[in-house]
Amino acid sequence: MGAQVIDPQILKDPRVKMAFIVIGVAILLYLLTGSWLSNIRSSDKTIQNNFASLKQNCEQRIQIIPQFIQLFTYYAPQAQDLKNQLQQVYTKTSSTPINENILTDQQSMQAFISSQMEVAAALSLMMVQAKNYPTLAQNRQYSMLVMQLLSLEQQIEYMTVLVNQSIIIHNNLLTGFPKNWLNSLFVGEKERLLVEVPTFKQQQNKPS
Repeated sequence: MGAQVIDPQILKDPRVKMAFIVIGVAILLYLLTGSWLSNIRSSDKTIQNNFASLKQNCEQRIQIIPQFIQLFTYYAPQAQDLKNQLQQVYTKTSSTPINENILTDQQSMQAFISSQMEVAAALSLMMVQAKNYPTLAQNRQYSMLVMQLLSLEQQIEYMTVLVNQSIIIHNNLLTGFPKNWLNSLFVGEKERLLVEVPTFKQQQNKPS
């Protein structure tokens, strides 16, 4: 049997025209929505990957503190107050997990920023006061730790930028009509909060 030919008169029927328009719009919305959802999943994955790297860098910066404390114990035992401060900061921040929920909860974000600010301030003070102890400042292991710390700080600054760039892209997918309407109906995705991670360089550059 050959393919049936549609009667041209049927196509002139306003109801048929309307049906084709509705079908066409439905197909277009389906394609657009599918692409939009795919972009959301992709941006969410990018945020997760970038944040995982930033989290690792922040945790490594915290874990380096006991090594500095040990060096102060051997080469600058008179700096007891500084050692105590470093120990207090380490004890407090190392027991506080860095979770991705800080990106969607303002209170958790503020706690994270405050915690990282304490780390940065303590390291900044350590770097300044270490110059007062030549035996420590000239120690090779101390110099290597400082280089490792500087590298971590650079990575933290770089990954913070990447995280925030991916967050901006993600949030743009959720704002404005009809994206916000589609999100509220079908996805329920939350906008992410931008991240700020203080570094000891920033602390040193603060006006006194």
